[in-house]
Amino acid sequence: MYAIFNRFELNLPIEVVLSCSQPGKDAKQDVEAALRKYPSLLADIRDLDPFLVREELSEYGAWDEEELADEGANAERLVWLAACDLKEELF
Repeated sequence: MYAIFNRFELNLPIEVVLSCSQPGKDAKQDVEAALRKYPSLLADIRDLDPFLVREELSEYGAWDEEELADEGANAERLVWLAACDLKEELF
């Protein structure tokens, strides 16, 4: 399933969408597990321009510049946001 951001798209398997978007639960462990299980997803994220990723995430207003400098955390944030958006579309 494709999550469409303003600057790029990210393709997530349905399993990732369902496991990484659970209301009321910290999804960090699920996101980390998804990135380990699907190395191609992590590779897709690493292929994105880090500047565009930071710019995209900054629009959410949830992270400051120092936090957005962490590319590993940004990868997790993208998966989590994409999963939440796609699950919302499904249901």
